[in-house]
Amino acid sequence: MIIRAGSQTVEFQRSFELPKLLTFATRDDAVKLLKQIGFLDSQAMLEVRSWLRRFSDDPDGGRLTDYEAIERMAGLLYSGKVVAVARQQGGGSGPGDPKAPAPVIAFPLSERSPRISTASSNPVQPEDPPTFTPKLDPAVQAAALVAAAEAGKPFCPE
Repeated sequence: MIIRAGSQTVEFQRSFELPKLLTFATRDDAVKLLKQIGFLDSQAMLEVRSWLRRFSDDPDGGRLTDYEAIERMAGLLYSGKVVAVARQQGGGSGPGDPKAPAPVIAFPLSERSPRISTASSNPVQPEDPPTFTPKLDPAVQAAALVAAAEAGKPFCPE
């Protein structure tokens, strides 16, 4: 709940709703967090560079590589010049609160209908036309080919 009283704004939150201030024991811990964020969200590195350009003394902060931006931001986080705050998405469930509902599944198996096959179980095979005419006797043709080969003459049936 947010209440405005003159020039001051007061926000009331339950204790589990408060953001968590992240602290870093080493500079490498800050680098590790920033790399994880950059890996999970490519847009995040653009935002880090934009933030560095606006709030640091270096006007070329927006031209940094991902590695340089991570290193510079890690230095600011470790030194305490910049703080990181983590908020839980969707809020947490505090004492006495009902459990959060289970995530909705896009296409649950229970609601799926079986697929109707477009092909029948006994597909009709197309009739393949015969290669040779019914009038052809293969034994007679083989004998003619052998006789032509023995005589050294080409054989072409017409």
